[in-house]
Amino acid sequence: CSSSGAETTCERIEPNACPNLVSGENIITSCGIERTVRIRLPQSHSQQGRYKTVLLFHGINADQVDDIEEDTAMNRLVDPFDFILISPYSRRLAIEWDQGRPGDNPDVALVDDLLTCAQQTLGADPERLYLAGDSGGGMFTTFLVSQFAETVAAAAINSGGIIFDMP
Repeated sequence: CSSSGAETTCERIEPNACPNLVSGENIITSCGIERTVRIRLPQSHSQQGRYKTVLLFHGINADQVDDIEEDTAMNRLVDPFDFILISPYSRRLAIEWDQGRPGDNPDVALVDDLLTCAQQTLGADPERLYLAGDSGGGMFTTFLVSQFAETVAAAAINSGGIIFDMP
């Protein structure tokens, strides 16, 4: 991953090389960058299960993941609705997430790696993957829908949009 402005291509984590993801704060190295992600598992979680999985993206704010989980109540819905919640922390770019043009970048690689590793280590059901975000995270969710349209079952976008011309 370079910052030269040229096309960025990030290698992806192979399923057999996924870190052991657990409930709580996790570190995952994606595109050569250490990233922090919070994972919430339902109390009924079993690695043999198949779970709905929500990736939740925060907007521009100081408390990043704490605020978006509380504002959406997702942190309180994991058990009643029996799903996995994955809330990555951004790299604190101008609008938090890399979404200026279609194609690969470190944040797209992170999402791809999180989906691969959640399926491999947590029992995420590949047919029930959902995205949600607010503000800058809503914009990133819109961006990701354009990148992962065939992978994502649905998305919930609050105060989103897109900042590049759609092809």
